[in-house]
Amino acid sequence: MLQTSVTLLPVDDGSCEYIYGCTDVIAENYNPSATNDDGSCEYVLGCTDASAITSILLQLKKMVHVSS
Repeated sequence: MLQTSVTLLPVDDGSCEYIYGCTDVIAENYNPSATNDDGSCEYVLGCTDASAITSILLQLKKMVHVSS
């Protein structure tokens, strides 16, 4: 007995709704409603804690003052 298998691919009949946006959950502008990624994701690099940045700047200032 010959067995065949057929894979049906989804067809867009015009009733599909596409929402473009950032689909990466770790991005700053993540859009949970987006169904299609449009490449617009934005990321924050480095430390974003203002108190940590202030602490680092104070430490650097002290180091510069001591070495002067």
